[in-house]
Amino acid sequence: MGYSVTGVMMHNIIGIPLAGSDICGFIFNTTPELCARWYVVGAFYPFSRNHNNYGNEPQEPWVFKNDQYDSTITYFDIIQNAMRTKLHMIRYYYTQLSGLSAMGGAFYKPLFFEFPNDSSALYAPQEYNIMLGKDLKLSVNSNKLGQDSTDFYFPAGTWCDVFTKAGTAGCFLSTGQNMTMSTKPYEFYLHLREGSIVPMQNGTELAKTMNVSSTHDLQQHPVEMHLLPLCDATTCTATGSYYNDDGVVFSQDTNSNMYDMTFTLDVATSVGTMKIVHTAEATSFDKNKVNANDELGAV
Repeated sequence: MGYSVTGVMMHNIIGIPLAGSDICGFIFNTTPELCARWYVVGAFYPFSRNHNNYGNEPQEPWVFKNDQYDSTITYFDIIQNAMRTKLHMIRYYYTQLSGLSAMGGAFYKPLFFEFPNDSSALYAPQEYNIMLGKDLKLSVNSNKLGQDSTDFYFPAGTWCDVFTKAGTAGCFLSTGQNMTMSTKPYEFYLHLREGSIVPMQNGTELAKTMNVSSTHDLQQHPVEMHLLPLCDATTCTATGSYYNDDGVVFSQDTNSNMYDMTFTLDVATSVGTMKIVHTAEATSFDKNKVNANDELGAV
C-alpha cells in the first residue's frame, strides 16, 4: 500500500497524472483492516478503483459489513466514508487535472516539489506526506497496519484542516516540524496551505441528505470555496482557480467555465474582498451556466 503512493507519484513525475493503484491489493487475499485503510488512501488517488486477481477472495465493500473495527464501526463503514471522501475532492481534482492536461506538470507529488528549499521536506517519508497540487497536503498512514499514531512533517507556515471545518481551531502554525497524529484506520488529515483557495463539495453530507453517489449527482449542487489567506503586517491574500464543464463534451471551447479567484483583506480595517473573474465562458449554454456547479454555495 505504501508503494502505491510513491508509484502514483512516479507516474505524475513522468507526466501521467491520472494514475492510481488497485485498492485493497491485487495479488493475494486482503484483510478487513488492509482493505479499509487502502480505501482511505485510495480516496485521494487521481484514479481510484478496487481491483482483484482471479481466484482471490472477494473484496467488494459489502464483504466487510459484519467485520467490526470496534463496537461502533465496521470496516464497511470506513470504506463507505472513504468513498464519500472521494466525492469531496472531485471539483478540486477536476480543476487541477484539466489544467495539467493543457500545461503539463505533476499533481500527486512529494513535499519537496512544493518546498524545494526545505531539506526536511526532502527526507520526510513520501508515503505519509503527499502534496495534492500546490494547495493541499494529505497526511495518511499508508504502510503500517495496526499503527494508530504516525509522525507527519509540515513545512513552515499555517495549515488548516479542511474536513473538520473547525475554523481557526483546526489550524496551526508550523515552524517546519513533525506532528504526531492519531491514525486509526478511518483517520487522515487534509490541510489547506496558506495563500490558497480551493473548490470542494461536502460529499459526506450530500450523500447522506441528498443521496448523492456519482459525479452527475454532484453537478446538481453548488460548489464551496475554502480559503486560507497568507498574511503579512498589512495584507492577507489568497488565490485559486476553478474549472467546470458538463463532464461529457470533449471540446472545452464554449462548453466550459473557468474562474480565477482572489481574496484580499486589509489587516488594519479587517475588511476583506473576494474577486471572481470569469476567464473562459460556456457560451454554448444558456446564461453561460453549465450546471449547478457554476453556483457558489459557500465560502
